[in-house]
Amino acid sequence: HNFRLPLRYKTRDNGDIELETKVTGTVSLEAHKKGINMSRIMRSFYEFRNDTFSIDKLKDILYAYKEKLNTFDSKIALKFSYPIIKKSLRSDNEGYQYYNVTLEGGLDKEGDLKKYIHFDFVYSSACPCSFELSEHAEKYRNRATVPHSQRSVARVSVRFEDMLWIEDIQELCLDALQTETQVMVKREDEQAFAEKNGAYLKFVEDAVRLLYEKLT
Repeated sequence: HNFRLPLRYKTRDNGDIELETKVTGTVSLEAHKKGINMSRIMRSFYEFRNDTFSIDKLKDILYAYKEKLNTFDSKIALKFSYPIIKKSLRSDNEGYQYYNVTLEGGLDKEGDLKKYIHFDFVYSSACPCSFELSEHAEKYRNRATVPHSQRSVARVSVRFEDMLWIEDIQELCLDALQTETQVMVKREDEQAFAEKNGAYLKFVEDAVRLLYEKLT
């Protein structure tokens, strides 16, 4: 069952923020049961709507589902756009970068909780092959060229036990890939970004390896 509502979330700096959230709740029933009134999933969730959310709050809701709806397993996914303030590379400007995030919790029939964060990181991937071809054209053909680069999205899914902040994942992704797309850009920031693209050339498979090294 899908529905939307504003929810408050904890932030790493001990604050909180209200974000419009798409909630997806699913439950599994015994084979002999015909089904469930879907609004019961929403009504059970609404009892927690004024709480401050984190991935651990999903545990309370999932146990409530298990008890009140008499299910043998259940899942909840909270999908929202999470803002983090980002400084420009060289100028004194700053602005909000928005990240697509899904917090997911699943409770199985033994009562074991599995917690996941799904996080989208948008970065620039400058092609190493295109860079080499551009250098060759300039050196041997006396032609000015622009190496190919594009906006790419790295979708990171992490299963974890202890608390993991969204800000932590963003920093790990930035440390791994370096070329996150920019928010507030002046001329000097554009130049700095071009320099980063030249310094951190990568294919998609390179990005996967770099992220894996940071996350494991």
